[in-house]
Amino acid sequence: MKTVFIDSNIWIYAHVRADDEEKRSRALELLESSLRDSRIVSSVQVVNEFHWILERKYTVKKDVIARKVRSIIKIAHIAPVTITTYHGALQLRKDYKLSFWDSLIVASALENDAENLYSEDMQHGQTVRKRLTIRNPFIT
Repeated sequence: MKTVFIDSNIWIYAHVRADDEEKRSRALELLESSLRDSRIVSSVQVVNEFHWILERKYTVKKDVIARKVRSIIKIAHIAPVTITTYHGALQLRKDYKLSFWDSLIVASALENDAENLYSEDMQHGQTVRKRLTIRNPFIT
């Protein structure tokens, strides 16, 4: 079974109806298909970003956010961000010219043997370490 890493923006589109309905639909399709044939992974960083954006940008109540986070935890492995992740991110940042926060996401995806990292925030189609491909599910 392959492993996919889901970034916070995908979870946000799937959980917030106020955003672009086309992106919401595509995010839900991606999650449904991933549930059928993949192991889904995210990280503690992704959960934190998800929480922060829902609270600040969308003014979602904290109890609703907690419920949404529990729904993510039910279907995805939530990987810790460790000092090993941090050191891997520093090297990725240097090698691939990623932002610090994106390098942490990529490092976590690599640590968890993800084949694909789904995000709209990074370069679509970029391959990292010859084993992880970044994919923007909203590019048609």
